[in-house]
Amino acid sequence: MYFSNKLLQKEEIFYLKKCHASYTVHTSIQEVGQEWDALVAEQNFLLSTTYLSSLEQAPPVRMSFCYVKIYAESKDLIGVAYFQIHYFEPDKSLKRTGSLASHLVGEDSKESHCFFHGIHRLVSKYISSKAEFYSVVCGNLLVTGQHGFYFKPHVSQSYALEVLASVARKVRSYVEQSEGIKTSMFLFKDIEEYKKSHALPLIETRYHEFCTQPNMVLYIAPQWASIEDYLNDLQSKYRVRAKSAFKKGSSIEQKNFSVEDIKHYRTKIHQLYTDITDNADFNAVQLPPHYFETLKAGLGNKFNFYAYFHGSELVAFRTSIINLDQLEAHFVGYSSSLNHEYQLYFNILLDYLEEGITQQCKKVIYARTALEIKSSVGAVSENIYCYVRHKRSVINQLLKPLLDRLNPKVEWLPRSPFKGEISQQNLAEVPLSSKA
Repeated sequence: MYFSNKLLQKEEIFYLKKCHASYTVHTSIQEVGQEWDALVAEQNFLLSTTYLSSLEQAPPVRMSFCYVKIYAESKDLIGVAYFQIHYFEPDKSLKRTGSLASHLVGEDSKESHCFFHGIHRLVSKYISSKAEFYSVVCGNLLVTGQHGFYFKPHVSQSYALEVLASVARKVRSYVEQSEGIKTSMFLFKDIEEYKKSHALPLIETRYHEFCTQPNMVLYIAPQWASIEDYLNDLQSKYRVRAKSAFKKGSSIEQKNFSVEDIKHYRTKIHQLYTDITDNADFNAVQLPPHYFETLKAGLGNKFNFYAYFHGSELVAFRTSIINLDQLEAHFVGYSSSLNHEYQLYFNILLDYLEEGITQQCKKVIYARTALEIKSSVGAVSENIYCYVRHKRSVINQLLKPLLDRLNPKVEWLPRSPFKGEISQQNLAEVPLSSKA
């Protein structure tokens, strides 16, 4: 689904009198102008026009986008927001089979499964047996973290979310008027824990807060100039396990693919990707076959595609995005039948770390799922929160008890693989406070 832009022939300015602000809505990143990048380019690469333009060229199935620029009364640009309009099909997205691996860098794809399955049952009861619906998402369903908006530092988070709660409703009206479709759900995705105290404007407008699985992050110690330095800082049993994984995977060759390489192996790559997603309990998005080559062509060295070969056979791949000083572990795929023998997934986790060290990043974002194995390589958990609202009041009133019941705490055992003098907590640059 693509926007026709028939409503946007001339840029229209909308006013928020209560917030003393105005904003414009755009359905293509090509419309936002240079001021967008001037605001976000040095803050978040995943909000840059370079990245968003590439994503527009290879969007997930039945996903489109809206971009919003927010201005102060002085007409200065103070913030931008990014919305994904996504068609959710429970019958295709939810499966009852045992999961093999997460399409978002994990071995268990149960993230949000209970929540969306519950929504499916609830909506089915009040609307229809199929219960397919469009969602307006402030954020990015393809990555973990708050990548849906950015405001200038002097703007408080509570004010920003107050503005965005109103903006989301306008985005919904644009979608419905321009394409004649009906959206049912609003979602603000992945607000960091230290910012959630500022989400009162969302709560006051009947959004419900819930916390899914945490984001797993590995902070890179300044003294790690190589993977060997990292191994030296591990406790003995974790170092032995890592070296064992390296040994089992020694016959696997890793290659850094170019755009042409990705195109050449497109069919096999998509097979490895779909083999994972088709067997996962929950799959939020479906990537088109040309997704990876499009990102590589558009992002260059900011996007890396690594292929794993056993002899002449492509048996796995991993992708990453360099987002300023952090490495975003992106989509992976691998042969489940060869995973145990060659420790494919464990080696992929360690290869992400080695790439992060080489790229001089400060941390690796391993994302959700597979919490324990990511913890075993040194990643720590960081809670992130989502805020959801249904447009039908009777369903929205039932969301809170549904979330409480269907989003239970995940039981897992955090690991501490490093020697005593290495502390991930000390390396983490978590802000102690933020603007009220």
